[in-house]
Amino acid sequence: MNNDNSNEVQAGKTPCPLLATPPNTFTAGMGCFWGPDAFFSKLDGVEWCRVGYSGGTQAYPTYRSIGDHTEVVQVKYDPALLSFESLLDAFFVEHTGWRGSRSSKRQYDSGLWYQNTDQLRAIEAKIAQVEAQTGSKVTSRVEPLGDYYNAEAYHQQFHEKHER
Repeated sequence: MNNDNSNEVQAGKTPCPLLATPPNTFTAGMGCFWGPDAFFSKLDGVEWCRVGYSGGTQAYPTYRSIGDHTEVVQVKYDPALLSFESLLDAFFVEHTGWRGSRSSKRQYDSGLWYQNTDQLRAIEAKIAQVEAQTGSKVTSRVEPLGDYYNAEAYHQQFHEKHER
């Protein structure tokens, strides 16, 4: 069996494509990715949003075979109109950040994935600010962004396609 399509054969589905993440991208896990996709796509300065899977070790996950990946939203933004710090503010307005992994299945974990040290510093500063303001420890995962797999087409812009 060819290793490149073993997941497709095992899951009975087409594997999700591994995509490059461009600069000026914010990646977050906030539970199911449909709501965050709709939320972030409405912000001024957002160029596009896409939903997918990250933070895991399995190559080419699918929704039905997600393994240890987390559902994430990726937000490509124009830094002249919207800062990374503003996206972090939006994350903590829309999502509490107190829901870490509750089991070995990390599909709906809260998390922030960074691309560089500037993003990491901004995330750490925002978490310290939120913890000081609330008196509660933020349990969101904070990890370097590794592989990002685009979710199946039917997940992309789900609310936009299905709103009445």
